[in-house]
Amino acid sequence: MRKLFLLTAFLLASVGRLNAQVPDVIWEKVLGGSALDIATAIQQTADGGYIFVAFSDSVNGDVTQNHGNTDLWVVKLNESGDIQWQKTFGGSADKYARGVQQTSDGGYIVVATTLSNDGDVTFNHGETDYWVLKLTAAGNIEWQKSFGGIGIDDAYDIKQTADGGYILVGNSYSSTFNSDITNPIGGGDVWLVKLDESGTIEWQKSFGGEGDDVGIAVSQTIDGGYVVAAHTWSNIGAVGGHGDNDFYIVKLTSTGTVEWQTIIGGIGNEYVFDILQLNDGSYIVAGNTTSTDNGIVNHGLQDGFVVKLGNNGELQWQKTFGGTEYDGFEDVEKTFDNKIIVSGYTHSYNGDVTDYHGGQDGWIVELNAAGELLWQKTCGSTDGEALEDLKQTTDGGFIMAGSKIPLYGNSSTNNCWIVKLDSGQLSTNTFDNADIKLYPNPVKETFTLNVDANVFIKSVYIYNLLGQLMQTNANTVSTIDVSQLKSGSYLVKVESDKGSLTTKFIKE
Repeated sequence: MRKLFLLTAFLLASVGRLNAQVPDVIWEKVLGGSALDIATAIQQTADGGYIFVAFSDSVNGDVTQNHGNTDLWVVKLNESGDIQWQKTFGGSADKYARGVQQTSDGGYIVVATTLSNDGDVTFNHGETDYWVLKLTAAGNIEWQKSFGGIGIDDAYDIKQTADGGYILVGNSYSSTFNSDITNPIGGGDVWLVKLDESGTIEWQKSFGGEGDDVGIAVSQTIDGGYVVAAHTWSNIGAVGGHGDNDFYIVKLTSTGTVEWQTIIGGIGNEYVFDILQLNDGSYIVAGNTTSTDNGIVNHGLQDGFVVKLGNNGELQWQKTFGGTEYDGFEDVEKTFDNKIIVSGYTHSYNGDVTDYHGGQDGWIVELNAAGELLWQKTCGSTDGEALEDLKQTTDGGFIMAGSKIPLYGNSSTNNCWIVKLDSGQLSTNTFDNADIKLYPNPVKETFTLNVDANVFIKSVYIYNLLGQLMQTNANTVSTIDVSQLKSGSYLVKVESDKGSLTTKFIKE
């Protein structure tokens, strides 16, 4: 199961490399009750705060309600990490929270796996189902839907799409009987589901081979299609298979037709956990590997494994990182300056890993476009923590979520652990809000950047709140046309000879 059973340690210490400056801790929060609380996903929200989702067995401390067994726990924080509101959702059986994302209307979409058929869960097909909740900005249920069949259906990821709908992925062992699944293949399939904005299925597709195939991450691509990262135990048609378990990457059109698919790995085990598309259309895939063949050089028992694929799925490079023990990556993010951040865990005290704290440490690594290590940060203490998710924030720093368990403690008593890092930028940035004005704001069609005479703008980038690059403007442009953007909130990153600055505007 993705990211859920890592016993990591986390006291945020850092070591620089190649003259890069490593981020430092701004604040950290331990949240939850006296039972099991594990945060699985986090994101910065439009107001500068944060939203995270966890699964929780608690009914005390910060958690005010439990429906039975493990609940979904959704928590809204302000920019300082203080709780603004928190809600639990579920029924009498177990639920496993997987992902959360702020939606374009200011609400939230949450994906989970559920065994329940009561409480907030109004229908269950049998065994476990995908469970999707659309929440308002205040955390109230707008709608919730279950998807699946009579077997085990396990959801792992969800994203809002450009048309206002949603794409979700996981795996399914269900047949077509009493089911949303129409084309099961065999074993456990990668099951991809496209929903409209009200949660109604528009289309769904199964992928894989005769073995078990598990969809872990999905993203919409620049061309409006989708890319899915899965791990597979199958030999899949012409793409075959390499060993026990491999990376399985599928590129699809906007209607779910396969454009290309590829399998990556060696004779050992490769487990994939995340994928993203870069601005040039290529892809970065992150996970771990135990292989020592097929071009894979392993430092020890298991390494973090990062792969770059071209626009058509061709292998451009593959890199392993770690020491002589067990190391792996759970998440990959793209930074504002086009670097790559991978995060996960390490048991090593040598090789690429420095400042090891003992047991299992959290591990963050920054790479350049060629896959070269720029800096790495080990995260550890005498307590154990699990690092589950990392996102870059509008100030250039990072927000991280996971769980914390006392040394020699019981694994049923860990709490959610949220950590804010700064940007780690060198102190040469003399660019600040006094040097630039953006007006009007809100914007109808264009806005103007009024810049101090001693500042030279190199480029202007506009991102939506999902972190997707929407447009780039040249340095000579002071009036920016955003008429093609949909209504909503956006981030503007201005690169200058004095440094960079990120601010927000609203498109009417």
